[in-house]
Amino acid sequence: MQGITQWIVEDTEEARQELLGNDGRPIHVIEGPLMDGMNVVGDLLGQGKMFLPQVVQSARVMKQAVGHFIPFIEEEKCLDEERTGIAAKSKGKIVIAKVKGDVHDIGKNIVSVVLQCNSFEVVNMGVMVPCSEILAMAKAENADIIGFSGLITPSLEEMGYVAKEMQLDPYFRSLKMPLLIGGATTSLADFITPKSSGVADYIGLFALTAGLGIEKYKKRFEDVYDYSSIRLKSLADRLAKAFVEYLHERVRKDL
Repeated sequence: MQGITQWIVEDTEEARQELLGNDGRPIHVIEGPLMDGMNVVGDLLGQGKMFLPQVVQSARVMKQAVGHFIPFIEEEKCLDEERTGIAAKSKGKIVIAKVKGDVHDIGKNIVSVVLQCNSFEVVNMGVMVPCSEILAMAKAENADIIGFSGLITPSLEEMGYVAKEMQLDPYFRSLKMPLLIGGATTSLADFITPKSSGVADYIGLFALTAGLGIEKYKKRFEDVYDYSSIRLKSLADRLAKAFVEYLHERVRKDL
């Protein structure tokens, strides 16, 4: 391992080859060395030993490393289908996006890759996506779940707006479609689902909002194969939690 920026692909490939020798899969590198590294970044940020420029650089490294695995993940799926003669059965379809006003897509893309590794169909709409387009795509794709996130504070209001529009739409109400929300601004989920709503937070720092089908989808996620691999805590969530703790500590000291 060289451990410097210009060797990202080489180091990532070395980790992949090492795990392959132990019957590992590409997803295991993402969940193992890569996520372990980001956990260290989050811890250092929370302790005030690392700052946002270094965090951004770490996130870019993570994004490039994850991108290296995508062709291998697709190849793995094809080989499995050829060996078994059975096409991989989808565990559900999720439409995922960054809401209007937000261009930070690293966490969303990592979540998308991990979901695809576990046989979820993912429609990744990218960044700066208006509410109307997200809801229209979910209908057109017959999605089972909608997911979106936001890293910056102004996007919080937009996420609340999309959640409200889902509640008002008879289509989503009739399907009891759940909404997965993530990102730095929602690391405290009460911003979206206040305690008075009675809606339980679920799956790490994401919130299952709008009061739709929580028990049904909780059971569904628990039952699927290789559940431990479905890490729905996005990069943004992990770093946000540490950053919130750091800010709270600063405020307490100032007071």
